[in-house]
Amino acid sequence: MLKIIDISSHTNVYSIEGLKQFDGVMIKATEGATYTSTTLDRDVKDCINANVPFGFYHFAGHHHTAIEEYNFFKSVVSKYNSQLRDCLDYEDGIRDYKFITNFMSIDSELIFYTYRDIAKFAGVAKNKTWIAIPGHNTKALDGYLGIQYKLDTNVNLISNCDVSIFNEALFKTQPVTKKTIVRSVIMKPMLYGEKSNRVKLLQILLNKVLGLTLETTSGIYGSNTQNAVIKYQQIMGLTVDGDAGALTISKLFK
Repeated sequence: MLKIIDISSHTNVYSIEGLKQFDGVMIKATEGATYTSTTLDRDVKDCINANVPFGFYHFAGHHHTAIEEYNFFKSVVSKYNSQLRDCLDYEDGIRDYKFITNFMSIDSELIFYTYRDIAKFAGVAKNKTWIAIPGHNTKALDGYLGIQYKLDTNVNLISNCDVSIFNEALFKTQPVTKKTIVRSVIMKPMLYGEKSNRVKLLQILLNKVLGLTLETTSGIYGSNTQNAVIKYQQIMGLTVDGDAGALTISKLFK
């Protein structure tokens, strides 16, 4: 489970150390077809300096068509190398469900943020929905991609923010290659319990290098995979912690 903070121009980040307590940051980038967040560049720079994955959300404005708003949003965020999926934030009382359908149909990777009363009729699958449920249990997603359980709150070194839990599908789908895995572990090391395609490739490589048959390359970072990583770290003289971080992966992929 990922712990994610979302921020906007109203958020005060007093130190990038505050961002490091989260697994990722969702940044408000645009609204409608004309407004760009006044703190967008700074927010992105803070995430990069904190080495925290980030993504963007667009706040629906309703005065333009879905394609106009989507194109404006993408024209603003495409210059950044984000790791988390783009999001449509729809909160307005107008309830233009056709706008939602049209916007979401443009890009299959998009996710959808809203409230429960809108989500009921929006027609977006739960596994693509980031729902606001203040006070929700932080140990269960109930089928949603993400749940925002704290709104307009303050956390250590940050004020005026929201906090959510997500599953790993918040990360963008990328071809699993040496380059993408090395880049991804710099942002987020592979740890015990992770299930992903990058773990599957890790298992394939460890099997080859160490002569093992790890969990039939299940893609699950279980105890056998962790022990294999420890063995490899010992052989290579690396810090032995059982985590597949940047140094371990860089050595393995040489």
